[in-house]
Amino acid sequence: MSNSNNSTNLQCFLITFEGLGLNNFDPVPSINAGFTTASFPGWVALLPISSGGTGNIANLPSPITTIFFKDAPDTREITFTNPIASIDLKYVSTDTVTVKAFDASNNLLATVSAPGNFNGVVLDNWEPIEINQFSNIISRITITGPISNFAIDNVNICIVQASRGIQLEAFQEIL
Repeated sequence: MSNSNNSTNLQCFLITFEGLGLNNFDPVPSINAGFTTASFPGWVALLPISSGGTGNIANLPSPITTIFFKDAPDTREITFTNPIASIDLKYVSTDTVTVKAFDASNNLLATVSAPGNFNGVVLDNWEPIEINQFSNIISRITITGPISNFAIDNVNICIVQASRGIQLEAFQEIL
């Protein structure tokens, strides 16, 4: 089988958290993306003050709900029932945010740190963070940030699917 023609494509699912947080600080449930289920232990929904919540946040990538954690520790996980290839998300923070990706054996695959982006008034300067491993090996990520002073939104998770041409070529080699 030859992979020289890069005949792969992505299947992605965007998690916007809309519909959560009808009551501020509702726990974030597991979300089925079809190809995996993402779990958010310890994360809670947050609504901006302008929408009746308590979050000092604005300009959300997808209004009106985002997620954060309000209690120690300063690191939370997002886990996946089936490994993914990439994750990108938007964040806003008063201080550095670090995202680490791990495989099923708990091996560290990648680390990305991004600076705080607080403008001194309201958390409204949403920036992207992305980790891409180009194959379906990410089983969980951890996110470390300042407790109650950062949030994430628009978590986009993707898997790599082999194109039908590669699958057919592999089948023909077996014959």
